[in-house]
Amino acid sequence: MSFSMIIGHENIKFQIVSSIKQQRFSHAHIIVGEDGIGKSFIARETAIEILGKSENKQYADIVEFKLGKGKKSIGIDEVKNIIEETTKNLMKVIKR
Repeated sequence: MSFSMIIGHENIKFQIVSSIKQQRFSHAHIIVGEDGIGKSFIARETAIEILGKSENKQYADIVEFKLGKGKKSIGIDEVKNIIEETTKNLMKVIKR
């Protein structure tokens, strides 16, 4: 999938792609909204675009996280797990 395959969100897609191309993409973004509107697709394609990749596949540089069912917020344990996973993936890349 690519941004062109994501239906809707034209302004958001344009802003993301433009800011990446101009090297003005912020270090952090929060993507929020109703379930099923494409937040995960936008986030994944943004990550792929930042990496300069063209294929949607697993990359060591992309760590995905989703809240558990019935959860409304992320807890400290989840943050620790994300940091641990990110660090572990970074160490794999460095060792190459």
